[in-house]
Amino acid sequence: LCMAAIGIADALGRFGFMEFMRGNLSAVPMSAAVLPYATGAVVAFLTNVLSGLAATALLANIFIPLAADVGFNPASIAMLVPNVAIGIMFPWSGATAGTAFASGYIELRDMIRVGFFATLVLVIVAGTVHLLFAPFL
Repeated sequence: LCMAAIGIADALGRFGFMEFMRGNLSAVPMSAAVLPYATGAVVAFLTNVLSGLAATALLANIFIPLAADVGFNPASIAMLVPNVAIGIMFPWSGATAGTAFASGYIELRDMIRVGFFATLVLVIVAGTVHLLFAPFL
């Protein structure tokens, strides 16, 4: 799994996908105060359909250079991406979510509803922590 995620990120980099995404995201007016929340939201919600490792390998290559472009500490973004790469909205999002669903005590609609709000809380908390502590890294 680790090698597959890294291989996909490498292949996308070779075909110019990373530069394409960086160029498109650089065109969006984004301040350093918004970047941790935007990064957290993209990574956290994408991790529900990709593995956390694949999302980290793919999106770190996009958001770390973007952080340097907008004047945000790239080291903070490098830590934020794996911090929020936790899929909790669907049973197939990860081992923890799958185990919780397999217990039989959680219905799919409840898991999606609670997982959505838990993901929002994760993004807000992690984004705020990184926004506050990024200057000290």
